[in-house]
Amino acid sequence: MDAEAPRRPKATTGIAGERRRSWGSFPFRKSPPIEQAIAVLSYFFIKPIYMLLSLVVVAVLWKNTATDLVALRWGMISFFLGESACAVNYFGFKETSYLWEYLHGAGMFVSFGFITYAVLEAIDARILGLSDSQRRCAATRLCGACIKQADVPCGLQRSFYLLIPALMVIAMMIPLADWHDNSYNTVIFGQPYNYGHLRVEQHMRTGIAPPRRWSCSPRRWRFCC
Repeated sequence: MDAEAPRRPKATTGIAGERRRSWGSFPFRKSPPIEQAIAVLSYFFIKPIYMLLSLVVVAVLWKNTATDLVALRWGMISFFLGESACAVNYFGFKETSYLWEYLHGAGMFVSFGFITYAVLEAIDARILGLSDSQRRCAATRLCGACIKQADVPCGLQRSFYLLIPALMVIAMMIPLADWHDNSYNTVIFGQPYNYGHLRVEQHMRTGIAPPRRWSCSPRRWRFCC
């Protein structure tokens, strides 16, 4: 998960003004020293570390042509670009740019889409052997008979016919959830901060990303073919 950057209140106009004027309209919550330290460590130390690690993974997998590892490589590239957009928005625009926040969110769900594909591909190719017609399926003992050796339906494919609609229903639960309107002001090492999410940001994450996650996953549909 990406670290949540604290917001910096500042008197200004326009989009920034709407966000910064909220400093005086939300309750104040005193952050214990340990929470202040965690906030700083998470965003200014842990976040750069996992961004660099994503680049290391990309470099290690750069010339690999295995399908699952190629997907993982692109997932890490998308992850790095999304986190970079978050950093640009925070340091360059004080978290007032809708564009850079949208790019941050887009990078995250594209990244997780590639990573999910990579995990499913790896499970199939390296463990189950479902898609390889020349390889014995690892679930043969559970199914009793295998479609690769006999004229019988595939037990795993039939289970996916139930699993995929269930996952779609679960994904659609997110856009139906209530808005997260909680927000509070605090002080971190002498600097005033406001924690909260604008509804326009929540709409992108809850109204657009979940349907894209289940509708744009070709690996899920491939299991049913």
